[in-house]
Amino acid sequence: MTEKCPKCGKFMNAEGSCTSCSVPTPQFRFEVPAYSVGQQGGIRTWIKQVEVRLRLANVTTEKDKYEHLVAALSPDITEKTYDLIINEPATNQYTTLIHRIESEFEPSESDQIKRLLKGISRGDGKPSVFFFEGNA
Repeated sequence: MTEKCPKCGKFMNAEGSCTSCSVPTPQFRFEVPAYSVGQQGGIRTWIKQVEVRLRLANVTTEKDKYEHLVAALSPDITEKTYDLIINEPATNQYTTLIHRIESEFEPSESDQIKRLLKGISRGDGKPSVFFFEGNA
């Protein structure tokens, strides 16, 4: 659909400029920040970055935020959210999609414990010694 020029009201060409008064339309390309599993700050940092970018782009409605996000999602995220992309929720589209992304990519409690314990060495001691030293 062709947009009208904000200055003269005539229709603009395919490049987004008015042939009558030559007022170019500002172009904005919403891009989702890259996310890799295990990155510092996790999925919550990624979600915050997405929300800031949407706000800076003046994208405010649930439907518009959902559409901008879906259009820019990486394959690793669409793989885990394809059902919400194919069957768009009737309401709260963006919030529903963000909650799904968070639940799919946020490490589980057991994953967090494993990561914490991975850096701890028990040395040559028995597991019971390790347990008691950890609780001291």
